Amino acid sequence: KQWYQRRVRGNEEVIPLSHLQPLHSNFASLPMMAVKASLFGVKPVGDSWSDAAIKFFSDTVDSKCPWVRIEKQARDSVQIHMIDTSGADDIHISSLLVERGFALPT
Repeated sequence: KQWYQRRVRGNEEVIPLSHLQPLHSNFASLPMMAVKASLFGVKPVGDSWSDAAIKFFSDTVDSKCPWVRIEKQARDSVQIHMIDTSGADDIHISSLLVERGFALPT
């Protein structure tokens, strides 16, 4: 599996480089942590996301740093809005998937 880092809107702070410290060795042996996330307000057209939908999503968000807003949070997962703000107009990824026929609104 491949993991991507994404920025979460509203939980961001810029700090001086001098305030950074190395990770304590006790924590270096812990596994990397991630949270399972799904797009809020949409579902696949079929039982699961098609290969074409996955490719479209990847092509749309790769090499970008979209804004992410958490809408629902469970114990081990979140539902998010993902917004591409890199162009002149904001693009809501969920809406784009629906417009292109890759997803249905919930």
